Amino acid sequence: MSNRTPLHDYRRSKAVLIGTSSYAHLAPLPAAANSLQRMTRLLTSDLCGWPQDRVSVFSDESGPGDLPDRLITTFEEARDVALFYFVGHGLVDVEDQLCLGLVGSRTEPHRRASTSLQFHSVRRAMLGSPATTKIIVLDCCFAGLANRPSNTLGTYADLLDKTAGTGAYTMAACGSYSTAWYEKRAKKEPQTYFTKYLADLVQTGIPGEPATLRLRVLFRQLCENLASEHRPLPEDRNIDAASDFLFAHNAAFLPADTYSSLRALEGQQEQLEGLRVMMMGMSRRNQVLVQRQLALIDNLEKREEDTERLSELYKIDHYATRMRRTAENLIFLAGFDLPVPWNEPVALSGVLRAAASEIEHYNRVTLNVAPGIMVRGEAVNDVIHLVAELIENGTLFSPSHSQVIVSGRPFSGGEAVLEITDRGVGMRADRMARANWLLTNPPVEGLTVSRQMGLFIAAKYAAKHKIRIELYPGAEDRGVTAFVWLPEDILSREEGQELCSTD
Repeated sequence: MSNRTPLHDYRRSKAVLIGTSSYAHLAPLPAAANSLQRMTRLLTSDLCGWPQDRVSVFSDESGPGDLPDRLITTFEEARDVALFYFVGHGLVDVEDQLCLGLVGSRTEPHRRASTSLQFHSVRRAMLGSPATTKIIVLDCCFAGLANRPSNTLGTYADLLDKTAGTGAYTMAACGSYSTAWYEKRAKKEPQTYFTKYLADLVQTGIPGEPATLRLRVLFRQLCENLASEHRPLPEDRNIDAASDFLFAHNAAFLPADTYSSLRALEGQQEQLEGLRVMMMGMSRRNQVLVQRQLALIDNLEKREEDTERLSELYKIDHYATRMRRTAENLIFLAGFDLPVPWNEPVALSGVLRAAASEIEHYNRVTLNVAPGIMVRGEAVNDVIHLVAELIENGTLFSPSHSQVIVSGRPFSGGEAVLEITDRGVGMRADRMARANWLLTNPPVEGLTVSRQMGLFIAAKYAAKHKIRIELYPGAEDRGVTAFVWLPEDILSREEGQELCSTD
């Protein structure tokens, strides 16, 4: 049970939430159905406090029909707050007006208005409402058209009585002629980005802000969060003081006594941050020196003609390569991302060859990789280091004359699976159970796992990319096989798909 009290008495308020995910003539949009449910849960949660009987939800309406009249009737009941939310396809008609997509919405410009819910209908219903605060949230393409002066609830012709209440506030997922985006490759329950980020923000809260969040504070932080991840930026329009409406409790708010306890930890955190930065700086220096060393060795190898000395140079080369990997692992463990030398996807076979080249006994590694599997450029370096740690473990704990077999193949659901098998002494059941726990739950600090540092490093890289690693006994109880599941996201993924096209 929550001890939060509602921010308002919503018994004289009404919220209408409309979402369309299935279409007869437009592309289906499952993300809209999930966003509609998410917004419903958010409003009726203790953070926002709307009673369920004051929230009306309309899903996959076939056509406008009497929907405009139902909006008028519903909002006529609202005396305090009238809130309207829509998620789905947004369309523009021949008069350059915003139309909210319904199941039967047509693609022909001259038929869009008659088969969709015109935003003018929403505006008229809001203007006719006696509510003192009016809020419109639009998560669709071209939503910014609602913020045109002729479409707002505060034009000179329809000026609200400012003395009666706080006015009106409109929040649009994108600009007038921009498109909103949705998640396409989410593992489950994809959402539209705007609603997802808004709901995430309310449920997470904003540290440092008061116990209650006003609309303008939410919108400011929402813009920062969307911009930081290169998502379409929303627009808003405020009439009078509606942006000061208290929309939700701040989930991140801490009482004063809690802040005093946190301040006591700040000194320790600053010291730890200083050590982290120093660790990164020293590792960077080491990395630069090793890079120069590798370049020098490479030049010597090119000029050397004596096969015996060339063989010795190759050994020095691999020692230096291992030193470079150690330096990069230290940088990563210090909390800093490694450079991304690849802009394009790299074949998995090339990634595994690079991983094998980073260990001392590279000549004991046998690769067997199915063709056609590619790893995204930004994940390549991390996968190389992860696999190198597992391969090196295999060579260290198996006879010097044995081979470590590394295979890769496609797996169900768009994933790929790697198998790294050695023929060593194997692991006791209790040690393997602990190792598998470590691979799934890498601790924040690695000091307690120094004896299993290779697995710890692999686990940290795996956690970054949602890679799964699990150890099993080898065939005939000899050796160990490490299974590595590479998720679809690091093999091939688009940033996002538009809710509708601009055509």
